[in-house]
Order: sequence, then structure tokens, then C-alpha cells
Amino acid sequence: MQDGSGRSYRVSLNLNAAPATIGRTAGNTVQLDHASVSRLHCSLALKPGGQVVVADLGSANGTSVNGQLLAATEARPVNQGDVIGVGDLRLTLTEIN
Repeated sequence: MQDGSGRSYRVSLNLNAAPATIGRTAGNTVQLDHASVSRLHCSLALKPGGQVVVADLGSANGTSVNGQLLAATEARPVNQGDVIGVGDLRLTLTEIN
């Protein structure tokens, strides 16, 4: 994943493992120090068949995929090139393999 400033984040996902979390505090797989990002904002998980999904974790400012806001408990598939909105920040999925 890459943010708008060009900073890259590498996330490894494994089937049957805990999802990777994105949030403002230490302990998240991806830590984003921004006021619009919740302490525990969203997660990425690998599903059977190789599909990657993003889910909002009750964040205050929402999670979106390509500009479409996720419902509070929704998990939505994502693909290479998709843009995940985390609060006011945008992360582009640059590679899935």
C-alpha cells in the first residue's frame, strides 16, 4: 500500500491468521499518525480463494473503498489499484500477490 505522500506500507496476510489492522496507535500492523484515523480504524484479511477484504472496525471517520463508504460492520473485497480511505487519508493497493 502507498499513501498520497509516497510512503509505502507492506502488509503480509495469511489465511486463517488474524487480520492486519490499520489505526493510529502502536500495535497496529499499519500505524497512521493522523487525527482523522481512529486508534483501531480498519482491518485487512485474506479469505479462502485468495480474496483480500477490508472491514471498518467502528471508526469515527469511516473507511471507504474507491470513494464508497463501508457500513460499520461491512467487509468489502479489494483489488490491486483500489484506494482505501482511512479517515482523511488515502492508501492505494499497489500490489497483491
